[in-house]
Amino acid sequence: MAETVTFPFGEALPAAAAMWGIAEMVLNEVEPARQKAASGALVQFRGNYADQFAGRMATSEQNARTTADDLMTAATNIARAWADANHQQQLYDYYAAVQAKRQSQSFFDQAKDFLFGDSTNYGSPPAAPAVPQPPSFAPTWVPQAYVP
Repeated sequence: MAETVTFPFGEALPAAAAMWGIAEMVLNEVEPARQKAASGALVQFRGNYADQFAGRMATSEQNARTTADDLMTAATNIARAWADANHQQQLYDYYAAVQAKRQSQSFFDQAKDFLFGDSTNYGSPPAAPAVPQPPSFAPTWVPQAYVP
């Protein structure tokens, strides 16, 4: 029996896509609307408080960009973790199948392998799946563990 990777496979990619969507909403809707409202307010807003307000709105714009970048980075990292966890699970399954094949050999085959080396074809370990890409983070093909 293969070990099981503890990872929220079903929830990870939808969470990554949601985070990416929030980041795009901050960049394309929320912050532009705030900046537009602020520029409208500054038309008749003068003096020291207007300067402070303009500085705070510039900071707001930078913070929105930083927040969106952080959300996008986190979403990409979740997708990378999904691919890594899938690969690790496939490796566990592959090595469990190799172990099962070894244990199913007769005593004489095991003795021969011990004396002369194991020449059994176990195939090759599965390759890692591609990391899902934004904005949808659709699951990529995960190669299945197979021992001939």
